[in-house]
Amino acid sequence: MVGAVTAQPVAYALLLLVDSTGHERARMLSDGSGQFVLVAPSPGTYRVRILRIGYKSFASPTMVLDVGERRYHAALPDDAVALPAVTVEAEKRCRTRPGEGEPVAALLEQSQTLLGVTELAVERRLFRFRSALFDRSLEADLRVTKETGDTSNGFSAWPFESVPADSLVGNGFVQEGPNGPTYYSPDASVFFSDAFLDTHCFVVEKHRTDSTLVGLRFEPVRKRKLPDVRGVLWLERAGTGGGLRRLEYNYTGLEGWVPTNLVGGWIEFRRLPNGAPVIVGWQIRAPIPLSDGRKRKLFGFKEREGRVINVFTADGHPVTLPH
Repeated sequence: MVGAVTAQPVAYALLLLVDSTGHERARMLSDGSGQFVLVAPSPGTYRVRILRIGYKSFASPTMVLDVGERRYHAALPDDAVALPAVTVEAEKRCRTRPGEGEPVAALLEQSQTLLGVTELAVERRLFRFRSALFDRSLEADLRVTKETGDTSNGFSAWPFESVPADSLVGNGFVQEGPNGPTYYSPDASVFFSDAFLDTHCFVVEKHRTDSTLVGLRFEPVRKRKLPDVRGVLWLERAGTGGGLRRLEYNYTGLEGWVPTNLVGGWIEFRRLPNGAPVIVGWQIRAPIPLSDGRKRKLFGFKEREGRVINVFTADGHPVTLPH
């Protein structure tokens, strides 16, 4: 797989194998030489959908796959994505399932591409990390009463625990258990899911201080009554890197004792010099309830934070971490 104009290999593209009904059946990242392997679950008719950071998506012609191997060579057009400018009119509309051609649709596709590539890079263990980890106990006024820190070495994982999107949409992003409530974060697969797209709307947002960033705000639709999430994905505009910089989120639909503006999390991303996106920092904060058996009130917070210190290739070579 190469660029049609440059004839250079296209590395770290997200490839989706889509069947004749439009359902995704497999996904993979291209390697540094632009090669990939997708395994179909059964013989049939398929297309390959190719998502690249900073470029419009590309779909292959229909292919009939039988038992055995089939080679496919793609020369991808270099159609860069122009992320939308933020207008007063655009800021007022929050759309579910934005249609092709709408400004927010391009932003949503790029967000999904960046999250999907990051998630697969984590799953494929392409890089090793040395990270600093912190656990904190906080008073209700956010004063830190206890902090412990440690360092870890190894392959990165998606920093927050999550469950399948259907469970989150059906049962809420905060779910009660025997040891109290569990606060779940949206991961990359959640943002790709039909369940999330059907129950959340999206709108373009302007950054208050940084003109190089454009935001994709997501919110639950008004009829949602379960605990849910809202937030912003901040992306770099074309010409400034085209990467995903930060995911910020908090919760909606919580009990009255929870200060929703103080509960939530963030994930920071960077692109390495070879083009691969990685997670470089994250934090999540959840409330601690105090109960007298009849009602709950706020006792304090638990906070967990991680920061990447060094990045290495899977075989141990150091990689420069951008600021």
